[in-house]
Amino acid sequence: AITGSVGLDTGRTLSVQGTTTWTSGTINLNPTNNAGNTANGVISVAVGGVFDAQTDTSLFASDHSACCGNNDGGANAQVINAGIFKKTAGSGTTAVSVVLNNSGTVDVQTGTLALSRGGTDTGSFTTAGGTLLDFAGGTHTLTNASAATSAGTIRVSNGTVFTAGTVPFGSRLELTGGTLSAGGSTTAAVYNQSGGTLAGAGTFTITGPSPSTWSGGNMTETGTTVVQGPLAITGSGALDTGRTLQTSGTTTWTAGTINLNPTNNAGNTANGV
Repeated sequence: AITGSVGLDTGRTLSVQGTTTWTSGTINLNPTNNAGNTANGVISVAVGGVFDAQTDTSLFASDHSACCGNNDGGANAQVINAGIFKKTAGSGTTAVSVVLNNSGTVDVQTGTLALSRGGTDTGSFTTAGGTLLDFAGGTHTLTNASAATSAGTIRVSNGTVFTAGTVPFGSRLELTGGTLSAGGSTTAAVYNQSGGTLAGAGTFTITGPSPSTWSGGNMTETGTTVVQGPLAITGSGALDTGRTLQTSGTTTWTAGTINLNPTNNAGNTANGV
């Protein structure tokens, strides 16, 4: 049980092979200023291990690079999850502000889990109804990662999320900022975009039958957005550089403008369709 503020540093690894509960305090994976030593702390959740966050606080790495001309910025701090990393208590936000590499399961059972430093993902994500998994910064690469059973909301609010292979996002996906670059086959039952950029060369399919909304932001690059259920366009948006919006349900356009060539792309004459 982690019951207060703790730190790991200079290459120290905490290997979780049983169940670890985190009930209070912060976890800092770069607490000390070590000039010339870029090794930081690592939390490794093994296959069969469980890391259970039961507190609305932060797992982070301090940035000491501005001090004394050193390069100890915390960039090598990370969580490596091959087991289960879950949030089971607290209605607020648990912030993971280090790289999280996931080949196991990330499970949000309550509140919000915010991932703000990126990582590689080949495992699965699950969210209970009324909860939120927020890709809030960094570069995340999801390759054949699955959130098919997700009943809550998965949001891209900042940074970049790349998808490759087959990536089902489950019941609800939101894009409010940053970039979602959908390659391969990406799906969601409901998709709400109010900002950011939907990009990529793959096919992104919104299966419905519940309605989706597009109230802001752009869709770009050569991929296709396939909307099989209802879509409400309620604000200004844009398609460009070969992006196709294909609707097979009912689309209502009630407000805003739609620009099929919003950006000046010298040498690229492909526009929105």
